[in-house]
Amino acid sequence: KIQKKPVDLLHIWHELDFITVGLNEPCGSANSTSTPNGTSGLIHLALALLSVVPNSAATERVFSQFGIIHSCLCNCLSSEKVCKQALVRSDMIVRYSSIHCVK
Repeated sequence: KIQKKPVDLLHIWHELDFITVGLNEPCGSANSTSTPNGTSGLIHLALALLSVVPNSAATERVFSQFGIIHSCLCNCLSSEKVCKQALVRSDMIVRYSSIHCVK
C-alpha cells in the first residue's frame, strides 16, 4: 500500500551532501574552505534555494517597492539603481516610521 506522506526535500539534499562529501574527500582531510563545484555545488545551490521563504512579508514589500520605483513612467532605470533606491527607501522607513504616510 502506498502512503501519501510529504517529502522533505531539504533533508534529502542534506543527506546527499553528506554522502558526496564522504565520497570525494580522503580520510582526515578538511577541505571545507574551497568553493563547491560540480555535484557539491549543485547540492549547495539546491539547499540555498529550498531554504528561502518565498512568501514572507518583507519580500512582498520589497517587490512592491520595486514596482513603485520602476513604473511605466520611470522605466529607464537599471535594475541596480532600482535595487539601491528600494534599499534607501526601506532604510528610511525603518529609521523614520512616519515616512509610510508620505507618498
